[in-house]
Amino acid sequence: MGAPAVRLLVIGVDGAAYPLVREWMQRGELPNLNKLSKKGTFGQLNSTNPPITFPAIPSFITGKNPGKHGVVSFFRPNKDGALGLASSKMIDDEVWQIGPMRKRTKLLVNVPLTFPAKKVKGWTVGGLLAPGTDDDRFVRPSRLRDDYKDLLSNYRIDTDKRYVPSQEGSYIQNIVKVAQARCDLAQAMMADLNWDLAIVYFSILDRVQHFMFGKDDNKWVLEAYKAVDKMIGDLVKTAGKDTSTMVFSDHGFGRSKGRFYPNAWLEKNGHQFHKGQDSARMGEGKSGNLRTKLMPNLRTMQSNQAIVWMASKVPNKVVATGVGVMERLNSSYDFDSLDHERTEAFSTINGIYINSMSKKKKQRLIALIQKGLEELELDGTPLNIETYRREEIYSGPCLDKMPDIMFKVEDYSFEPFASFEAIEPLQVFEKECKGWHRTEGIFCLSGPGFSSSGPTEASIMDLAPTILGLFGIDAPEDMDGSALEDAYSHSRADRETLSVGMDKREEEGISKAVKKGRL
Repeated sequence: MGAPAVRLLVIGVDGAAYPLVREWMQRGELPNLNKLSKKGTFGQLNSTNPPITFPAIPSFITGKNPGKHGVVSFFRPNKDGALGLASSKMIDDEVWQIGPMRKRTKLLVNVPLTFPAKKVKGWTVGGLLAPGTDDDRFVRPSRLRDDYKDLLSNYRIDTDKRYVPSQEGSYIQNIVKVAQARCDLAQAMMADLNWDLAIVYFSILDRVQHFMFGKDDNKWVLEAYKAVDKMIGDLVKTAGKDTSTMVFSDHGFGRSKGRFYPNAWLEKNGHQFHKGQDSARMGEGKSGNLRTKLMPNLRTMQSNQAIVWMASKVPNKVVATGVGVMERLNSSYDFDSLDHERTEAFSTINGIYINSMSKKKKQRLIALIQKGLEELELDGTPLNIETYRREEIYSGPCLDKMPDIMFKVEDYSFEPFASFEAIEPLQVFEKECKGWHRTEGIFCLSGPGFSSSGPTEASIMDLAPTILGLFGIDAPEDMDGSALEDAYSHSRADRETLSVGMDKREEEGISKAVKKGRL
């Protein structure tokens, strides 16, 4: 008998950590994920380098390494030396737009890097880095704004409540409410649209873990995981028993030992200079007043949360003019004060960019910075800092857009903070125990299209070709990931019949012919 009609629900869970999920599934704390895993394949999903939403989600969307899709952080360098925000305009080979997938009906809800919403066969509700739900490009088609007016009125790009220590309960309550509004909208749209592929993304776990990882024996973190597990169950139920399910996280999480300020280190070592006096790192130029006003709030937030918060401070009528406003705002936050004429290098997240100079001088400077980073100590104790030249870990036509040097501090247990502001002038490290990203995320493949004998470890770049393979579509040769062939419940021939739109009788006839060697 041929494979059932292909329908796939993909649920992205920002920051779900493999060790925690595995432990809590075994303890019965996550019944819905546990049920999916027992009927399918569950394992560790290795993120990108660095393990950050951007570039991890672009690698999920395209099946490619950052050297091919060109996104390595929330920011991207512009020709004038400033940094702008990543946007959907940077990606033109999303998995849902490849080959016959273009003809399949899609539902995309809150997927990062889908703003501005592009035209697809189906519906799109924008995700992270969208400046607000009032922006005309947030949903597509535009009539969705009226059709789902009530549900969209409760929709938020991210939590609008600041974390305050000792008020964990109210923070969890608020962020779960934000996630539930997303789930409610997705369920309503899933019921109304005859979709083939639905992708719904939740960011709740990332936000909670940045502030509360390890706190009170992870009591609060577990509350967030349980809330997401319930929403996974609700979405799976809405999708129906004939729908296959893929659950994944863009990266994992672990305990943070503190923050590392790479720009402070670069300045301290004479590689970076700022306009005016050295004490003007908070900005004495045209953006100085804005930076001074925003910084107290920004210092209490994780970077992607800060981006959304900054956008909320701009009047809606201005934000609606586009991402350009946010780009200028974020550029002024960190990079407007740089004296680009004297500056040799600057950092964003886990990468260091070298300013334009001769090839020979650039290579010497890269070696010097790598050596300096690898010899760093904290309180007299050597640190394990690994550095990589971009060509050692990336490849592709966007290689020249990647930072010249990538690094990780103590296996990502120190959060790299790109801001030029530290607790005191030129302080390179700040000891602060919260949570920060790790490489080890999760994946779970379940339902009629998947088996229980798949691999227990995969790369986030394997998901796009696996999605295509489920629909009987070959992955393009330039994808770096590979379809998880052992995870499918039906043969390749059975899956291929589905891509040509045959009815059930035709599918069964061809399937029998293939098995008997006639085709």
